[in-house]
Amino acid sequence: MPTAPVREWTLDARGVSGRQWLQDFVPEDFETLRELGTNAFAYTTFGSMPDPTEPVIRCRPPGEQERAAIRSAHAAGLSVMLKPHLWIDQSWHGAVRMDSAEAWATFFRVYGEFLGAWARFAAEERVAALCIGTELEQSVRHAAEWRRLILEVRAMFPGCLLYAAHWSGVEDVPFWDALDAIGVNAYYPLDVSPAAELPELLTAWRPFRDELQTLARKHGRPIVFTEVGYRPLVGSLSQPWRHDGGGEIDPGIQARAYRAVLESFEGKDWFGGMFFWEWFPAAHMRWDRSRSNYSPQGKLAEQVLRESWSRSVVPGDGH
Repeated sequence: MPTAPVREWTLDARGVSGRQWLQDFVPEDFETLRELGTNAFAYTTFGSMPDPTEPVIRCRPPGEQERAAIRSAHAAGLSVMLKPHLWIDQSWHGAVRMDSAEAWATFFRVYGEFLGAWARFAAEERVAALCIGTELEQSVRHAAEWRRLILEVRAMFPGCLLYAAHWSGVEDVPFWDALDAIGVNAYYPLDVSPAAELPELLTAWRPFRDELQTLARKHGRPIVFTEVGYRPLVGSLSQPWRHDGGGEIDPGIQARAYRAVLESFEGKDWFGGMFFWEWFPAAHMRWDRSRSNYSPQGKLAEQVLRESWSRSVVPGDGH
């Protein structure tokens, strides 16, 4: 199957991720991000899949809430990556698998309809990048179907395309050559003690960084961290993907982890930037007083971002 010409990945993303579900971003939220030094915003939208083994996706079309958020981000000078995402009830998106060729064909048809609606919307709103899938690990072996889907999306959307692979499966995606960037949800386990300081964290990142550099050179595509994040909890560095459970709160752990990932990757010519998970609108933060979530807001990690990103020039136009 022929592959359409790829586009240069033009983002050096100093970004955060926000989500559409039950969140209402307003212009002031994006002005806050610009002041922080952010130049990109990953906007996660959802379709619901009640059963990961049944090819049924429930979703509503893009609406005014999403349109207003993207336009406000652009007005603040931020580039936008749109990230349509499957929400799996009582499971996770990596569990999506079909039991027959017919079911896979149906899955790619309904997933294509879901993604196509967002691709057309992304084109209308001049979004810079579209993430075509997130950690759908069982599906990537169906390379021909993904390549066909990528061609269909390119016919609708003129911006950059990428796919968000699970950190452990980034080598297994067979269609990187059809995309513009290699996306990674970078929840790599760091084998360090909770009290580890920056030098030890940088050492722990080194083998993962070397592997990603090799992958980028192999495919001639930049690496983009479509998600990276840490909770401010003891033990979060060894299992940064864990979003549930409690533990001793230590904001210093999150701050040091932020500093380590920034110092490990920023400035590398094969690296296209990162999006920290996650950022909430101010209205949400006023009632949610949780100190153990991924957000850096009001924590030491926010100051790490400010110190790192405010030294960089933020583009004046996010289009």
